[in-house]
Amino acid sequence: YLLTQTPITLENNKYSKASIVSITDTEYDENTNNILGGVDTHQLEINATIDNPNKEAIEFKINIGEDEYTTIGWNKTDGYYVDRTHTSDGGINFNNYHRKYISGPTDSTTQTFYILSDNGGVEVFCDDYSIPFYVLTLPSVFSTKAELNVSGGVNITKLEVNKINSIYTQIYVVKNSQY
Repeated sequence: YLLTQTPITLENNKYSKASIVSITDTEYDENTNNILGGVDTHQLEINATIDNPNKEAIEFKINIGEDEYTTIGWNKTDGYYVDRTHTSDGGINFNNYHRKYISGPTDSTTQTFYILSDNGGVEVFCDDYSIPFYVLTLPSVFSTKAELNVSGGVNITKLEVNKINSIYTQIYVVKNSQY
């Protein structure tokens, strides 16, 4: 058996997506109901621009389940980050798996996030694609929810959340092959 993957590119006709959330110019604070409450998938794209004049903490939680989630966010101390502290390791007990990756402080009052989650692979591009992260996660098949949390008032300039197709779609049986 040979498992192949096709890289996701925005211009690829295999990269189809279905809108889950699409909002613009919306005030959001710590008391607002979870705007990502309708998310129910491991395979998603999040594209967000958030105006944050008071430099409030921002966090997207994805692959939320009973006792697990992965956090992507920004705060004044760490800058942008991806945190696997509460992410399942699938019982493998990797060394140094449950940790937080940070960019270091950034001074902008606008935060941008582009997040691709394809089952266990999570690619994150922050600060207009200048700060990248890639982490492998092992979420439960039942951990499919998402949240957006902020510590105070922000303006969501743009938030688009789409369900995407997985790149892991083709399994070929190769007979008499060197693979």
